[in-house]
Parts: sequence; C-alpha cells; structure tokens
Amino acid sequence: MKKISKVLALLLALTMVLSMAACGGSGSGSAAASSAKPAAAASSAKSEAPAAAASSAKSEAPAAAASSAKSEAPAAPADPSDPKAVAEAAGYDYTKVDTSDWINLDLSYAAFLPEGNPISDTLYYALAESCENLMPGYVNIELFAGGTLVGQQDMLEGIMTGVADVGMIDLGPVTSMLPVTAFWASGCLEASSCSALTAAMMEWLQNNYDLPEFENIVPLSCQGIIANQLCTTKQWSKLDDIKGMQCCVPGTYSEMLKAMGTVPVSMDTSELYEASRSGLVEGAFYTIGMNFLCGSQEFLKYVTVTGYGSSPYLVAMNKDVFNSMPPLQQEFMLEAGRQATWEIVLPKIVIIGDMFEPSIQCINDTDYTYFDLPQETRDAIGEVVAPLRQQYIDSVKGTNPEIEEQSQEILRLNEKWLDWFPLERFLAPVYAANEGKFAEWMVNVEENTKLPELLDIEGYVPLAKR
Repeated sequence: MKKISKVLALLLALTMVLSMAACGGSGSGSAAASSAKPAAAASSAKSEAPAAAASSAKSEAPAAAASSAKSEAPAAPADPSDPKAVAEAAGYDYTKVDTSDWINLDLSYAAFLPEGNPISDTLYYALAESCENLMPGYVNIELFAGGTLVGQQDMLEGIMTGVADVGMIDLGPVTSMLPVTAFWASGCLEASSCSALTAAMMEWLQNNYDLPEFENIVPLSCQGIIANQLCTTKQWSKLDDIKGMQCCVPGTYSEMLKAMGTVPVSMDTSELYEASRSGLVEGAFYTIGMNFLCGSQEFLKYVTVTGYGSSPYLVAMNKDVFNSMPPLQQEFMLEAGRQATWEIVLPKIVIIGDMFEPSIQCINDTDYTYFDLPQETRDAIGEVVAPLRQQYIDSVKGTNPEIEEQSQEILRLNEKWLDWFPLERFLAPVYAANEGKFAEWMVNVEENTKLPELLDIEGYVPLAKR
C-alpha cells in the first residue's frame, strides 16, 4: 500500500507540472490581463477614495486639531513687572496671584451726609463690598457718617492730610483744588439723570488716574447727581418769562441763573420754605425731591428741567495710604472702585437717585406739577451756558493747561452717556405722575427702572461680559 501511494503521488505531481508547462504562455498573458484591471482599480482607489479620505482627513481632523491647539494653547504669561497686566491676566482673582506681600488695612471712610442717606450709603457699601470680594480679609472700611470725621467743606483737605483714609467729596466746593475734575460740577455740562452722569464721569476717571491734580489723592469711584430743576410759582415757556425773578440758587450756579435772566438769591436750604411762603423768592434751583423735602412745593409748585446744573460726588483715597500697598494690591484696589461704580452703584441709582418716590408721588396726588420747556427755550439756555463753560476753561488753563483737552473729552463722554440714558427715560415716572398713573408705573418698577445695556467702556469690561 505504501508503494502504491508513493507511485500515485509521483504521477499526480508529474501531471500538474505538464499542465502548467502546456498553458504557460497563455497563463502568463492571462495573468497580465487579469492583473491590469486590479492595478487600475487599485490606482483609482488610491487616487480617488483614499485621496478624498486623505483630503477629508487633512481638512477636518488636522484643522480641528489645529483649532483645538490654538484654543487650548496657554496665553503668553503676563509681564511680572506690570502689576495691571498680572491682575488682568488673573481676572482680578486674588487666589491666582502672589499675595505674600499684601498688607492688611483698616480704613476710615468719611461721609458728610448722615447714615441712612441712600446715595451716601450706597457709595460706601459698594466700595466696602467690592474690596471684600476682591481682597477678602485684607481691607476693612469703617464708615464715619454725618460729618463726624470730616465735614463737607473740608472733605478733600481731610483726605489729602490723612484725617480720613477714604472720603466722599462734593465737587462743588473744590474747584480751586481739583479744577479739571470740578468741570463736571461747573454747571456748564448738559445733564439730566444720575445714571448718565455716573457712567460718563466714571469712564473718564478710570482713564485719568495720573492727572496732576490727583497728586495727593487716588480717585476710586463716583456718583452722579441729577441736574437741578427750576421750581417756580408759575409755569413759563421762554426766558423772558423769568426775567427778574428772584430765585434761591446754590452758589455754584449763580452765574448760570443770572445769565438766564433771574436774580439769584443766596440762602441756606433750611430757609427756603419761609422764603417761598412769604414771597421773598419766586423760584428755587433745586431738584424736585429737595423742593419737596423743604415743603416749598406748596408754593413753588411748577417744576421743569433746564438741562444743566449737577454736582457729582467723588470717592477718593489718601495717596500715602494707597502707596503703602504693594503695586499688585493697588491694582486690585482700583478695580474695587471700578466694580463698585459699574456693578453696584449704577444699577441702583435709577431708584435711589433718578427717582425720588415721595416727591413723584406728591406730583401724582397734588397740584405739584412738572412741565416741559419748548425745544427753542432749551436751546436758548444752552446758548447762555456755552460762554460760561468757556469762561471756566479760560480761568483754569493758566495753571492747568490740560483742561483744554480734558474738557473736550468730558463733553464727548457726557454726550455719549446722555444718548444712552436720555432725558425722556429719566422723566418717564414724572410723566406718569402728571397723569395720575404713578401707581400703575410702579407695578412694573423693576422693568421700568432697568438700565439699558451698557455701551463699550474704555478701561473696564463689565463682569457679565468677562
């Protein structure tokens, strides 16, 4: 069996060899033809499908990788010698910076208005809250209200000399010491609401920390005050109607009211009620709210907006105290002032500053009345104010030449923010009260007092956009 098997195997092998030799030529051609199509197909597959795949891979995956690499690549480190750059790179997050050289400060904060005044209190608490948020445990601020530490007239000097570490300054009395900043309080700027003035002044301040007149103080935040209104015994429509009218006028605005044709009368605010009751004065250049608080709305029952006359507040810090902090902590303190104004004061100011509810309710309930002036009269007031503005600039530029350029920048910012929060928006609750519909307006008070979206701000990015 083994031999037969070997023979069969040998025969089978010989048969296969012969068969392959017999068809060798045709087999070779057939193989070439057979391999031509697969080669073309392979070539096509290589040049089309894989190419497309490669193209897709090149255009999608690597692009995504590049995009990912671009978005995930760490930002260039901030220059450690530039404290502002370091603070901004850290997002003003104290946990992301070196605070080993930071110091603890117990600061006194002087306010001339009594505790409980909503405007004064908001300025103080806004700064204290912002300091605690940005530098927790490092800065404590104690309030001394009602002039208990420094009075209104001496506030700037008190801060400069260190009687108070921080204080709230009325710009009206400090023209000679802060002549450029006091341009905001000269009475020569068109004004209406606290909201617009606060935004305009803060944008200017935060870009002028190095102003020469800030040699001994550091500006931190501010608060606009609504423009004074002219409260009178009669309704009027043109300047000739008030010519010769005796008006109680704060000293800052005497020249402006004189240029409008009235006869300014200087007196203490506490005397206004009796002066208006007795007929000694027929008008007063005060706000709707102040006229109401004095009780003189009973006699000076007609109120209108002239569009001028506002004296904002400045919150400033003693320069030596500020300089006692290391540079990075100083940057955090400046940011605390900015956040105090933009994030806390400004959103609240519509209620606490622009709209004094009791006085508007009085308009709603009594014959205390607001009236609009014709546009030509408002234009005429602007014409008499313009020369006074130039007089102010001329009186200052001898010792403060920067007033020329700064006054133009102040006017630009003032116009920018007036467009953002126009007079009509400010007067909306007053118009409602004139029609006896103030209660209806107050039903949606949150919506009605919501600020428009902030414009782009040079030197500050709102927290909501960070």
